[in-house]
Amino acid sequence: MATKMPHAYNVLGWYFITDMWCEVDGDGFKFHKMKAQAINFSTRPWFAPVSKQHDPMTTIGDFKAQIGKCGECGEQSKQIFQQGWTCLTKTCVRFFDFGTEIDNDELSYDEAFLKERKAYPGMEPLSAESGRLFPPSLIPAIPHQGDNDFGTEKHLREGFVCPRCHGCNSRKNWSGWVYETPGCGYQHGSNMKAVPIQQIHANNKNFAKKRAIVNTIFEKLSENIIVGSHTVTVYPMPDLTKNGDPSNIVGVLVHMRPNEAVLGKPMGADESFTALHKHAAEANWQRLPVRHKGRKYFLFFFAY
Repeated sequence: MATKMPHAYNVLGWYFITDMWCEVDGDGFKFHKMKAQAINFSTRPWFAPVSKQHDPMTTIGDFKAQIGKCGECGEQSKQIFQQGWTCLTKTCVRFFDFGTEIDNDELSYDEAFLKERKAYPGMEPLSAESGRLFPPSLIPAIPHQGDNDFGTEKHLREGFVCPRCHGCNSRKNWSGWVYETPGCGYQHGSNMKAVPIQQIHANNKNFAKKRAIVNTIFEKLSENIIVGSHTVTVYPMPDLTKNGDPSNIVGVLVHMRPNEAVLGKPMGADESFTALHKHAAEANWQRLPVRHKGRKYFLFFFAY
């Protein structure tokens, strides 16, 4: 009787908890469950199955779960299963005792309990036409690239909810947002513009002081080497995991910085930076998960 969600991550809407109870599975393991109800249930949810006949929207009072009183502990409990009523007070000796042989793994929920509706105890959830802002939408706005954006800004690196299939996806394509939901095909492009090399140089000078602080922190571990026209700083990476040995080096960070003389030369750092941006746009680069199997590795980071 439950609806299977169409995507791994979904934005459903605003809900509030109407019921909480404890159950027991076939192995005798106790676990808690909650029933959540949409704050505004006057409209059909987008995730409701479209291939089946949809029941009319139920309102408060259309259905009401039966309530029984336990003859042992005196506490009241709703009938939440089709198989019959049982006491849902965990401390009671008759807890989850249906009075007959029942397979707990085969229990199914009572229709009246599932369709029972309660009034939301908070602010009144009026429709969007009324001008009220409550409840606000949980779906973020589609990212917008401004005239002065290069496409790599933080708000353009985040994912968003597809307006067509409602799937939540991260942005992993350099060219924009591409949704992988079968049959969807929605795309939202981003004009990735290369950052002017002059701006890179200016940002590098502003970052020089911060880099000096980092070098001071790691100077005992790092080693500077002059290789041709580059200053190479090697940072050993100690094992700082919970049970790791700091004396065990698990990787190396290599920071290569070209000098001013070679920045603008053919095949130099400036030209390489521009070529990388062009190749990324033409080859549709993707941001993939980082996988590290615990072996030693070298990470090369080229910077000015």
